[in-house]
Amino acid sequence: MRAHSPRLLFIIVGSSTERNFVQGHQMIARFKVLTVYYSPSRPEVTEKILDLLMVFCHITSVRKRVERKRAKVRRDRIDLLTVYRTNLQASDVVGRDSST
Repeated sequence: MRAHSPRLLFIIVGSSTERNFVQGHQMIARFKVLTVYYSPSRPEVTEKILDLLMVFCHITSVRKRVERKRAKVRRDRIDLLTVYRTNLQASDVVGRDSST
């Protein structure tokens, strides 16, 4: 896996299907925009993403927003989360390199 430089990413967690989760992964390579969908059948996917966000978010206001959304996702199991600026790398979220 090659190294990725930090980039501005949009991380969106919302209600969707597994198919759309894969489409979101494909968008990473195409648009340099990360779209991650929350699947009600796979809540652990959202948990993993939010855990990673807490590690990579260095901006206090963003961390607070993530913490609030994280609690809401856990409570309601459906929500939207958008983080506008992190050092998160696409491969860290999807667990594999986004290049084809």
